[in-house]
Amino acid sequence: AAASTAAPAGTSRYAIQVITYSRPQLARQELERLKAKGERAFLLIVNGHTRVYVGPFPSKTHAAEKLSTLKAAYRDCFVRAL
Repeated sequence: AAASTAAPAGTSRYAIQVITYSRPQLARQELERLKAKGERAFLLIVNGHTRVYVGPFPSKTHAAEKLSTLKAAYRDCFVRAL
């Protein structure tokens, strides 16, 4: 059988944290904007703040490649391990 280059499920999962909102409705609006552009996006609520992410990606390298395109619209976005 051919060896897979993908990481096993549950390991090496990364996403790009795009922006954080204290108002969940603003985060949902941003989520919908990203999805309308064809991005895989999701929300996580941490300590009362809603974080908007793009991903997940199978590796940090994949996330870093996408990060460069998102920086144009979200200059403070960064890669984060999930």
